Amino acid sequence: MVSRQHDPATERPESSRIQFAHAKQAERKRLHSPTIMVVDDEEAICRVYKEMLERAGYTIIVAKNGRDALELFQSDPDAVDLIITDIEMPEMNGDQFINEVLHLRPEMPFIICSGYCDRNADHVHQAPGARKVFLHKPCSLSELTGTVREQLSIGN
Repeated sequence: MVSRQHDPATERPESSRIQFAHAKQAERKRLHSPTIMVVDDEEAICRVYKEMLERAGYTIIVAKNGRDALELFQSDPDAVDLIITDIEMPEMNGDQFINEVLHLRPEMPFIICSGYCDRNADHVHQAPGARKVFLHKPCSLSELTGTVREQLSIGN
């Protein structure tokens, strides 16, 4: 006789499974520091943002372009609480990356950091309902951490 373990998540209708997943995500957030994905093709920018945000108590995942970031994100979409991304990157630019992420998690908050202010500030107004803000590179520690706290608190 084979004994089966009872797994309530597999026996629930789709809406209950979604609620169960959200409850698991909320519990993970309560127990761990928020996880932020930093996406930029400039290694120095990634290193500085990583150091600044880790000192502020966040867990950081770094990717050098949109394609690498999307692969990381797809491996566990619920593990990321906020994405900080550049727009101008090789292989997959920030626009494409943001659109792909929004297909998987429409509520995902973004901070778009770019040195090209005129063109990229318009991205904040695209994708109705998306939580996106723009920061001009380089930004200060207080500006970055303040914007991170603001974006993370909107979803709670």
